[in-house]
Amino acid sequence: GEWYAGRPVMVTRNDAALGVFNGDIGIALPGASAQAGLRVYFADGPQLRSVGVARLAHVETAFAMTVHKSQGSEFEHTVLVLPPRA
Repeated sequence: GEWYAGRPVMVTRNDAALGVFNGDIGIALPGASAQAGLRVYFADGPQLRSVGVARLAHVETAFAMTVHKSQGSEFEHTVLVLPPRA
């Protein structure tokens, strides 16, 4: 997908060299300096860790995800949308 500020992404393959792993969720935001460009920020305990978007080859946009994909995640809040009874 196209990169833009505010894009939420989920990592879809482990990359130990970058310190990102399948299921990690981050958000693309401008870097601290003009030269930094867009970076994806990930929560790393109480800290934020960032990776330049050009280095992240295996991500997908994550405005929402299936229950199956969310298994193993530790979200503080979730919303589950169910259809009305048929």
